[in-house]
Amino acid sequence: MLISPSGQWHVLYVLSRQEKKVYTHLTRQNLEAFLPLVKRMRQWSDRKKLVEMPLFPSYVFVKVHSKHELLAAKTVQGVADYVRVGSTY
Repeated sequence: MLISPSGQWHVLYVLSRQEKKVYTHLTRQNLEAFLPLVKRMRQWSDRKKLVEMPLFPSYVFVKVHSKHELLAAKTVQGVADYVRVGSTY
């Protein structure tokens, strides 16, 4: 598998409700990550609150430039696996 110098975007499948934590860990490792968020009104029995939620639950996007970065992103706590087509990443 060849990765171009400009990098390739990959999709990470993450554990339930771990998107923001995975995003934070990826950016701390100096990896370019993308987590689109939307604001939604949530209501509890005692209050309403505007919260940011992932646009695509259980998915985080990461741009990698090398195989080393690809493996580093996969080993972040909360990442289940890469989304693959067939047997390729």
